[in-house]
Amino acid sequence: MILLLPVGLGWKLAAEVQSPQQMTERMVAFLNRNQFEVVVTDKMNWNAFPLMHASAGACRLVIAEESADGWNSEIIRDVAKSMDRLFIVYRGSIYFQRPGWLTLTHYWWSKYLHKLGLAAHEMPVIAVAQTASCSAERLPWAEF
Repeated sequence: MILLLPVGLGWKLAAEVQSPQQMTERMVAFLNRNQFEVVVTDKMNWNAFPLMHASAGACRLVIAEESADGWNSEIIRDVAKSMDRLFIVYRGSIYFQRPGWLTLTHYWWSKYLHKLGLAAHEMPVIAVAQTASCSAERLPWAEF
């Protein structure tokens, strides 16, 4: 038992929770690395990061965090009406519909691990709306 105490405390210290500001900074840095100019708005700041508008040439993106249980899905779809396509990024994979049970079960599991001090943060569900001239699905989302 005494030998496990330092290991348990080490895990808890290593499990740093990311603040909303850090999540926003990570997303902006990711988009900048991929040659997008980003404008962050304070509107619709639900969970980890606010609504973002990104552009690269004729390509326009609107990015928002979708809740794991989908409570804000309709709001995001309403915001994305002016765009041509909408897709979801979760854990580096692309989905054209929110993978409901997957995001919800991973959310519950990561929340449990976080309480134990074994997980740094929950993975965000990212909704990306794009214009027809974009192929944002090809961005290296796994790097985020």
